[in-house]
Formats: sequence, structure tokens, C-alpha cells
Amino acid sequence: MAKDLIKTNQVQEPKISAAKLAAYLDGDASKRNKILREHKFPDEYKNAVYTKLYPVVSRFIKGNCNIEILENELSKLSHIVPVSEFEKTNNKTLQTAIEHLIDTDFSLIQRYSSVPVPYKRRTIKISGVSVSYIPVGMLEGTFKSKKYFGLIALNPSKSGSLKGDAAKPFAVLSKLFADQFDFEDGEVSTKMCFSIDVYSKSVIECPKSHVRIEKNIRISCDEIKKIWPNVVNIS
Repeated sequence: MAKDLIKTNQVQEPKISAAKLAAYLDGDASKRNKILREHKFPDEYKNAVYTKLYPVVSRFIKGNCNIEILENELSKLSHIVPVSEFEKTNNKTLQTAIEHLIDTDFSLIQRYSSVPVPYKRRTIKISGVSVSYIPVGMLEGTFKSKKYFGLIALNPSKSGSLKGDAAKPFAVLSKLFADQFDFEDGEVSTKMCFSIDVYSKSVIECPKSHVRIEKNIRISCDEIKKIWPNVVNIS
């Protein structure tokens, strides 16, 4: 019953996660409608399984992407005796995600120094749509005596895995969110803004075509704002 009640909760103002906005840009009409339904009528249980993954990845990045951090976390999970079917499924999903991360090449990120970033959800308005984003890492680098910074985003979803060109907008959103930070002694570098896609085992750098992609992001958000009142829950 509680779960059914949560499913019927309706979000009045248009909002979407950064990862799903990236997927929206690449999706057909059916996929776009599904993404909007999921955000207007959210199921709080659906993504609960990944709440423990974000801080693990954040510690991993702060530790200069030391694989031992992930291996230790995997070992801890393997020794947990689940007390419910939900916990069993949760732990299995987390283990699978961490195994994928262990097989991922993080050399692009390791070129820079990691600095602390508050682990919390952030929101910015893009063309009237609230876009949420959780930074799992902040990077710092110096070029010609000038400091540069960037943010890292994580997409842990298996069903919503971002591959190829579909992954680029998510990395661009890292840049857009980094632009909101007040870097008193430096500025944002597109080369230091990344997205990590767990199930495609990929690390994506913000592309040189970010200006064009930013424009497409704003166009899509404008579209979302216009059609949001007409999104209905058909489940």
C-alpha cells in the first residue's frame, strides 16, 4: 500500500535528473514519455538501491581512483548476511555495480588531483526545468600557473545506461553544474568535467562540442516545461 501511495505522488513543477535528461536527448518519443512519467510520478523505492553507491564512488575518486577502495567495499558486501529479500537484491545490485567499476578505465580522471566536494544533491534551473545532479568528485589541475576545476557525475542505472553520443550530454551537465560553483582562485575546465557510466564501464570527458550540446539541452528543457502539464500516469 505504501509503495502504491508513493507511486501516485505527483510532482507539480517540471523536474528531472541530469542522467535522465541526457537520456531524454537521445530518446525517441516513447522513451521520452516514459522518462517524464517516471519523474512526474516518482517511485521512491526504485532508486533506493543506489543510495549507498554514490558515497562509495566519492571515496574512490578522493582516493585517486585506487581500485583497492572498491575491492574492500566489495569484500564487505560479500560478508553481509541479508535479513530480507530486498536487502539481498540490494546487495547483489551494489556488488554488480562495483564489479563494473573495477573493470572501468579511470586514467582520464587520474590525470588530475581530487579535492573534497560536498556529497549532496544539487539543482539548477534550465529553461524552467529543475535539473538535479549529485557530484561524486571534484578535480583540480594547474596549467600555466592557473588553477582549473571540474566535476564528476555518476550514472548507476543499468536500464538507463548511457553509451556513445548519448553519454556526452551527461558530461556536459557536469560542466554546467561546475559553472555554478564559486571558484575564487580558478575557473572551470571542460577537460576536467566527466561522467561515469557504471554499466557501459565508461568515463566520458566533456566534449569540445559542448556549446552545441548545451543548446540542445536548453531546447529539450523548454520542451519538457511545455508538455509537463499533459504528462499522465498510465501505469
